[in-house]
Amino acid sequence: MQENIIQKFRELYQGFTLKSMAEITGIQVTRLFRILNGAEMKLIEYQKFQMAILKMRSEVAFNIDPSRDDIFELTEMFMNRVSNESIQELSEFLRTRITSNEHLLTAT
Repeated sequence: MQENIIQKFRELYQGFTLKSMAEITGIQVTRLFRILNGAEMKLIEYQKFQMAILKMRSEVAFNIDPSRDDIFELTEMFMNRVSNESIQELSEFLRTRITSNEHLLTAT
């Protein structure tokens, strides 16, 4: 699983310097270097990689305005500060909203 995430990250951020990738993920340069060379990731690092991947994909696919970047920062802050139960509640809420929006789109 870690290898897949690293591979996706490298594909999306190809040409970026190690320093800029560290800034994007919020992971220290030396730690990022070790992860990219096979060191095992911690859960929070996995989440940071996932957020960076989602951010890049959404910007590319949907041409999202960079001023909306705060949603990623807010999500990370939320995940670091609340209980697992609160995270699960938010996940369920988001799934419900996505499902209802998809239903509305297919109904028209």
